[in-house]
Amino acid sequence: MFQRLEFADLKILLTRTAEQNKQSAKRLKVLGYETVCLALGKVLDTGLAINKISNDGVIITSANTVKILAERKFAIACPIFVVGERTQQAVEKFDLGTVKHVAPNAKSLAEYLFSTHAHSHAHVRFSYLAGEEIAFDFNEYFDLATGSKNIFVDVLEVYKIVRIEPERTVLNDSVKSCLNGVQLHYSVASADHFFKLIRKYDLENVSKTMCAVAISNKTSHSVDFSLVKSVQNAKIETEASMFEIIQHMP
Repeated sequence: MFQRLEFADLKILLTRTAEQNKQSAKRLKVLGYETVCLALGKVLDTGLAINKISNDGVIITSANTVKILAERKFAIACPIFVVGERTQQAVEKFDLGTVKHVAPNAKSLAEYLFSTHAHSHAHVRFSYLAGEEIAFDFNEYFDLATGSKNIFVDVLEVYKIVRIEPERTVLNDSVKSCLNGVQLHYSVASADHFFKLIRKYDLENVSKTMCAVAISNKTSHSVDFSLVKSVQNAKIETEASMFEIIQHMP
């Protein structure tokens, strides 16, 4: 029923928050890809009071956290450990504090923290300023993967992503414009929400013409394999790794 488009017409469907879609679209444009931005989420402050943070350091894995802290005019005096250059740039842009280390993904950051603190005789405690949807459990890594008993992480959920439903015409036009294209999935919750909308508005046949790229194996499990042409996982949990998959598609 649907014919495959030429490479020049390949479109990438982005379904995160409006700001996240905008940033991803900029990077994909540099690579020569056209994108369709369909905002299916909105970042909100949880209102959780940050009464005390650890002097050993603060972990930030998302620019969404930085956005909330900037709105609160919250400054961080201790070292900051971040995931991703975009998060680092956001911290520096809003002058929230000093970034001590930047890792490409959460696991790499955990490995770095372990390598620099595991052999310390003193207990080390970090404050993880995160969202409600936490993809990586630092405490589990330190406790199970390494057997470390002196590194602890306190999780403070400062933001949440509320799933939103656009107008039917907007959703319909956005998805159909990506016929034979690629859909990117960055989290379990966002993938679940996307496919619920696909079924609700009878867009299954369009989605089936598209290839799905997931940021992790865990996220790919939320992709409905019956509603996509294929599913591929990023080799490492970074957006850059997702883009590499797109670049190697036939």
